[in-house]
Amino acid sequence: MRKIVPLAVAILVCLACTESQLLKIEEFQDSAGNAPPIESDVVTVEDTIALVYEDNAVAMVSFDVHFYEVPFGSSQPPGYGAHLTRYKVTFSSLEEGEFPAAHEGALNVNIPPGEEEAVVFVLVPAEAKTVSPLVDLGISGGELQTKALVEFWGVENKTGKELYASGELTVNFADWAD
Repeated sequence: MRKIVPLAVAILVCLACTESQLLKIEEFQDSAGNAPPIESDVVTVEDTIALVYEDNAVAMVSFDVHFYEVPFGSSQPPGYGAHLTRYKVTFSSLEEGEFPAAHEGALNVNIPPGEEEAVVFVLVPAEAKTVSPLVDLGISGGELQTKALVEFWGVENKTGKELYASGELTVNFADWAD
């Protein structure tokens, strides 16, 4: 009887785990491979012309399959994988004041079981740099420190169950020297 109780508790814990725990953001990087905080330049001057570029970022996302049993005689988990379909970036300010609006985008990224995949996404759309408060930084200077909540949604390939992962990173906006 004493052995059955811990076993029953372990089974209930595994059953309580949701599929969202299978998908995990391991780390963020900017497009050059640098770790956060990410510095977003609101205006780039090239040959006396002011240009605005979107900022891409990379999330290293893993799909954990430890909840599934490896078939007998195999060292590989079954062919469960994750398919990411969309993302959302929501900013909040570390200071008083405004911050860029949230935006969403589509993805088509497959993550094999038990592996980590680099997921490239638009962190800051170029359009966001043409409106307040970011356009103001290009005019009057200063720096805006923000946190970005990045959320990914997708499905498990074999079962169709929804997957979710989220993470935060620091993004600093300014008219950095070109």
